Amino acid sequence: MMFEVDLRVDGWRFRIIYGDYSLGHFIALPNWNICMNAGEPYDIEFNAGQLKGCGGPKVQLYADRIARAVYSCWKDCEGR
Repeated sequence: MMFEVDLRVDGWRFRIIYGDYSLGHFIALPNWNICMNAGEPYDIEFNAGQLKGCGGPKVQLYADRIARAVYSCWKDCEGR
């Protein structure tokens, strides 16, 4: 599974790519030069914690929103 979503918040843009690889899942924010291990797309708390641990101040500030965007996109994809 892999999907992309754009999140715009407070004038900032986050291109979010979520996908699977051999060791689990990842979240990439290419326009912020970030790629990290992630949990299941519905594990908002874990994914937000991972983002807070690897991102700069803006990513840390919006980590919860980014993790919720992953969940929301996944939920929409599952319903199709």
